[in-house]
Amino acid sequence: MKRHWFVRMVAALLAAQASCCVTVPAQIRITAKSGVTVILDAPKRTYEITVARLPWKFRGEIVGNVTGAKKVRGRDRLGSYSAISFTSTDGIRYLRTIRIYDNRPAIVFQQTSGDPLRRAPNPFPVLTVHPARCSMLTFSEREFGAPPLFRAFNEPPDSSHGLHSGPLLLYDSTGSACIFSPASNFMVASIEENGSTIRSGLTRSLQSVPRGFSEST
Repeated sequence: MKRHWFVRMVAALLAAQASCCVTVPAQIRITAKSGVTVILDAPKRTYEITVARLPWKFRGEIVGNVTGAKKVRGRDRLGSYSAISFTSTDGIRYLRTIRIYDNRPAIVFQQTSGDPLRRAPNPFPVLTVHPARCSMLTFSEREFGAPPLFRAFNEPPDSSHGLHSGPLLLYDSTGSACIFSPASNFMVASIEENGSTIRSGLTRSLQSVPRGFSEST
């Protein structure tokens, strides 16, 4: 009987030691045939996106602790994709996924609220463009037909919140371009810019969001 107790104790100590030695990779990287690469740095709570033939890097910041980061393979209406999935917590739990597709240069950011909210969810993604030498164009928050229907982002914002209807076009003098657009909940979706920083999410005037509510960009 004493021997069995000793064996179990040694086994428990070895298991504890092994668990202490297991290291979670600081970075998770996925690359698609389309030329899109995403690198998540969970300890730093950042991620970086590059796209072949585009001169910019997009650096994202995550509010709250990042846990459960992993690679995922799947398929949706856009085709087969690789993804990084993780949970971030800042008092509210969010399940977040970044998908990149095998055969098209597209990225889908998806966020699901793990808890009910009495406000709009935190924006996702929040991206900073590097280098910042680019121009942006989007729909302004004005009634249809009231000039200017479009405005460039180097002009003063026409909204105290900096919110715009989207989609948002990013371009430069070489002809490089990409588009940011809400991919769901269009009536309450919004895109916000502040210099070279882009935030996508839901309008700030929302007063409640149920648990399990998902949004995509």
